[in-house]
Amino acid sequence: MHSQPMKNSCMTESIQKMKIEVDFHRFLVEHRHPNIIHTVLCVREGIFMQRYVRTLQVRLLEKPTSFISETMQFRWIKQIAAALSWIEQLGYVHGDLRLGNILLDAAENIFLTDFDGAVKSGEEMTTANCGFCPMREGFKTLPAGPVTEQFTLASCIYSIRFGKEPWSGKDGHAEMKKLVKGETPDTGADVLFSDLIQGCCRGAFGSVREVQEVILDILTPFTNSSDTGSLAHADDNMSVEVEKKQRTLLAECEDFLQEEEKKIYESERARGKSRQYRDLLERWSKRVHG
Repeated sequence: MHSQPMKNSCMTESIQKMKIEVDFHRFLVEHRHPNIIHTVLCVREGIFMQRYVRTLQVRLLEKPTSFISETMQFRWIKQIAAALSWIEQLGYVHGDLRLGNILLDAAENIFLTDFDGAVKSGEEMTTANCGFCPMREGFKTLPAGPVTEQFTLASCIYSIRFGKEPWSGKDGHAEMKKLVKGETPDTGADVLFSDLIQGCCRGAFGSVREVQEVILDILTPFTNSSDTGSLAHADDNMSVEVEKKQRTLLAECEDFLQEEEKKIYESERARGKSRQYRDLLERWSKRVHG
């Protein structure tokens, strides 16, 4: 059994991570990108988001890379790079990017999510996932920045191209030792991205934006005008249809919260605490309807 102090510590950490997540989503509402999850509503009760089909991790498990077209692989790589570059331009790093934190919609477009590890560039990393975060002796992480983010981008590209995560061998301890020693995964079979992955693992690029530009250069022969993942700024990329859907979802979330508040009020009124919860309901009504 876990001791009470340990439980309290875990609870405190969870609360802190939730606050980071909520704060960052509120920040992203003002800095939207088409490949970052769209937050519908952030309130004290939680974060309401659009529902997506699956994670990239599940998608790669469902179908080996040999059955995923290169066109789809290229799209995913460009979209992940574009989203990471956008976060970098805002002065932050994702801090916990891995396949399980990358969502796909019904059209199989990429959306980054899970920002409880987000920190400003130069700050200490708060999370570290084997294979997606560079580590040094003693399993110490590097300061958050271009080196850490290009490493995690390289791991995502490797996973998409080879259908498995880097350093995912059966002997986890041995794999971790290779990572700490600065070894890089074997990418010789991938003519297109081998040099890029190796360079990112060594921290050869000055920014994620620089990596993104190289990716677009690599894929220029395979790109047509309808492809996504361009270098254009994302402020104006939210389509009218997406904005309309966001408004509809927002109204649904507000209706849901109002109904939940009413249920609480009715429940507490039955227990003789109607005045306190009547005030709560009135405050919420003003909050929703202005």
